[in-house]
Amino acid sequence: MITLQRETFGDFIWRLLAQIMPICTIAFLFVVCLITRIGNHEIASLERELGVTDEILVVPERISVEEAFDRYIDTLPIPERTIERFVSIHEEEILMARENVAIQNADEKIATKMEVKAEVQAVDTSDEMLLAQIMHLEEGITRVYVSPEEARMAHLLCGSVIIHRRNMHYMGANSIRDVIYAPGQYSSIGKLYTEPIPEETMQWARELLQNGPIGPADMIFQSQSEQGGGTYAHIYNQYFCCLTDLNVTTEDNMEVVVAEVQLP
Repeated sequence: MITLQRETFGDFIWRLLAQIMPICTIAFLFVVCLITRIGNHEIASLERELGVTDEILVVPERISVEEAFDRYIDTLPIPERTIERFVSIHEEEILMARENVAIQNADEKIATKMEVKAEVQAVDTSDEMLLAQIMHLEEGITRVYVSPEEARMAHLLCGSVIIHRRNMHYMGANSIRDVIYAPGQYSSIGKLYTEPIPEETMQWARELLQNGPIGPADMIFQSQSEQGGGTYAHIYNQYFCCLTDLNVTTEDNMEVVVAEVQLP
């Protein structure tokens, strides 16, 4: 006896899904591929409209006009004699250019030497200028620490020491220049002509050379400490000393200096 079992609705649904599942899967994949191709086509169209592309553009070679002309000349069937003439002309131009450069360099060197010579000639190396230079470099600082009269005295005494040394031929000196450039005497010579000289310092140097130095004839020492036989004057940190002992006090010496320094 055959017994028939009635199929339930749920079994019917599962059996139906098992039969149509492959067909649905194939249809789904087909739709996805179709949408992808349509999307790529639209994207490509939009990129072309906007000028966006992944293609590598070939950049044309950029060369100078001279190189382009040389390439053009190389492609022409130039006779051998013409080539030789062209090469010789080119070599002559190179030689002429080198000669012009050499001449220009020589002219520049000559001009530079003439400028340097003119600058050297323009520097005043007279006794008056040298004396004023040393007076300013040695005693210019006193303007800051002492009174104007004491600063003037310090400058005059400094210049007088130099003139006394010249007059006594100290260390073989026969001129103001010899005194200033004597070995180990004035370290400030390295700063000569590096600072502008006040006009009043030039006037003081001119007066000393015209009217003669002040102080004793053997006042030939100037230092930051006492030297020789006696101190003639002491201003700020400078001692102006003589070879012999004056047998008088510094105060008396200063009074003598002030009396003798009344130059016109």
